[in-house]
Amino acid sequence: MFIATLVVIIFVVVLALVVRKQNFEKNVQKLELQSAWGDAEAENILRKAGFSPQKRQKLRTKAFENKALLREFAARGNTNAMVSLAYAYVKERDIANALAWFEEAASAGVVGAMTKLSYLYSPDKDSLNREYPSSPEKSFEWRMKAARQGDADSMLWMGHAFYNGDGVARDSDKALKLMERAGQAGEPRAYLDIAMLYYGNPTSDTYDKKKAIEYNLKALNAAARVEDREERQSVYSSAVSGLGYVFGGALLCGKKDEYSDQRKAAYCFYLASCCCDGNLRNTYLDNYKKIGYVASQTELKEWEWDAEDLKFGI
Repeated sequence: MFIATLVVIIFVVVLALVVRKQNFEKNVQKLELQSAWGDAEAENILRKAGFSPQKRQKLRTKAFENKALLREFAARGNTNAMVSLAYAYVKERDIANALAWFEEAASAGVVGAMTKLSYLYSPDKDSLNREYPSSPEKSFEWRMKAARQGDADSMLWMGHAFYNGDGVARDSDKALKLMERAGQAGEPRAYLDIAMLYYGNPTSDTYDKKKAIEYNLKALNAAARVEDREERQSVYSSAVSGLGYVFGGALLCGKKDEYSDQRKAAYCFYLASCCCDGNLRNTYLDNYKKIGYVASQTELKEWEWDAEDLKFGI
């Protein structure tokens, strides 16, 4: 009798310890999720706990794999949990639940979930996501909702859709307005795309070299506000090369028009070549040489300084 009682006591103690450990791990995982979602208080508690970076990483990974815990947060309306839960199902290739939770988050106003749904429903998604059902109508619908929420990338996407007539009646005026809004919302490449629409096709209803100059200059101004150096340089080189084609496009064909300017074209193509490598650099250098303007060594050095500082001097 004594031994049986002792066994029961030991079992109860061990069970209590196991439950306590499980509760402890669950609470730590909760804190890791809250910390990952920007809760400063949760992060402060975890730092005071003294876990090593490796331990923290393991705990955070487990937390994001804990669908039951994510569902607890999601049930309380936590949109971060909804998105995290959706991605957990994406990882497991559970299409129905992934779409359901992305839609739950999107319906709650999460723009990232809207754009993800647009991509997953798109017929143009990559091979890794081919198993998701294609629906151009739903893809367009979610992009439109994201654009209405002020998402710059979605505004640009919608602009191209209206310009090309993809899934909607072609409307170049609406396309240009959406792209303009995308630029104003912080997407400098929108200005590059507008400039290309104004210059890329001489037979289009939007062909206008003056406007092409205006929007390449807008792209240059917007590039100055891009924090990432590589991205800033990419926008800069695209804008100056675009200006090079406006000032030198006719000259490259042995012709001349009211916008032709040898020095400006040479300057722009040389700046663009300083910011690129490979075939693109060679193309801009070839254009610079074909323009026919012979820059002095002093000019070239000044132009190189402009390119280094991502400045524009005309």
